[in-house]
Amino acid sequence: MVRHKLEEVRQLVLQAARETKGVGEVLEALRWGQFSFLTFESGSGSTIRIDGRKDSDKLAIYFHCQSGLISHFKQLYPDTFVFEAERFAIRCKS
Repeated sequence: MVRHKLEEVRQLVLQAARETKGVGEVLEALRWGQFSFLTFESGSGSTIRIDGRKDSDKLAIYFHCQSGLISHFKQLYPDTFVFEAERFAIRCKS
């Protein structure tokens, strides 16, 4: 189940990057054992990491703490995600 969710989020990240002007090519890599997406070419964004939670069958999306993405997501999707910390993760509700 988590593997399927990870693939769905991967596709969403890549689609958003394709549709967002100025992003450029997205490099997919493993960082800290997690699937990571970087805008290596343009340097236009912050690394996004996704992974399954070890303590459940939930999915987590990780952002750099200084990117401002967590607070932006909190404003846009207050009832869609469970926010665990500024640095830590957005855990998708199931």
